Amino acid sequence: RGRLLPRKYRGPDFNKRAENKVAKLLDEKNKKDLLEYAEQVRTIERTQGPRARARFERKARRDRLIKKAEKKIRLKQLKYDLLKEGIDPVHDNEGRQKIFKYNTGYDLADFDRTREQTERMAREEGVEYATFRFRRMLNREMIRLVVQNLLDRGIDPVLYYDRNPQVFREIQKDSFKGKQHMFERIDEVKKNIELYMSPEPPRAGEMSVKEEMKKYPERFKKKIKEPIRSLNKVRGRAIKKAQREEERLKEDIKAGKTLDSLRRFVKLKDFKERQEDAVKNALEKAQI
Repeated sequence: RGRLLPRKYRGPDFNKRAENKVAKLLDEKNKKDLLEYAEQVRTIERTQGPRARARFERKARRDRLIKKAEKKIRLKQLKYDLLKEGIDPVHDNEGRQKIFKYNTGYDLADFDRTREQTERMAREEGVEYATFRFRRMLNREMIRLVVQNLLDRGIDPVLYYDRNPQVFREIQKDSFKGKQHMFERIDEVKKNIELYMSPEPPRAGEMSVKEEMKKYPERFKKKIKEPIRSLNKVRGRAIKKAQREEERLKEDIKAGKTLDSLRRFVKLKDFKERQEDAVKNALEKAQI
């Protein structure tokens, strides 16, 4: 009996290996940060008292909420910039690389034998025709047309991308049909946008977007702003959220739900080792 092998063996997935390695590194870093934070909190309480500890924890909680909100809006801005350049954040190698680097702080091009490292080496050696950027040039031109049309119609391209991923998947699939097909498809989309103000013509009996814009101009007055412009507003909402949580904590303490509120608010493992009476007394003295 012969040895059983899969029909098509593609070899090891070095990108997956790199992503798993990064996940382990981030997990170790998070554990280390949590231990350092817990030690810092205990040191403050021991040297400056429970009231100082409560102030420190409130500030840390607020900073975390602001940082989380800012990261979310900056990620949306990155997707917005990529889409305007015609780069798909999910199905395009360069888009995935930039999103991964933003989320983790690690560049996949720095890991051996990944697709991103091969791309970098091809660019450095001047072999442009071997790069993903060159091979997806027509796809990116198509995406640029679609995204610009969305902006002209007052539609958020990032929101549209998240809700209609199949539209962009189909654009990526078109490249497998050959360059001639892509050139024809781009010309077709340009004509449709000019005639109907949409990449695809309207269905039979339906009104085109261009006709709608003339008949109902108030629906298309909205201008899409770059996500980064709402950063201050997002910061303000995060601060208000932190303040609401602090108010809920104070109310719970007055109602006698001291220990559960503290655990939910701070989420530190070292509280499990504390005696309930000692925690209650510390909170009463802190008067937060």
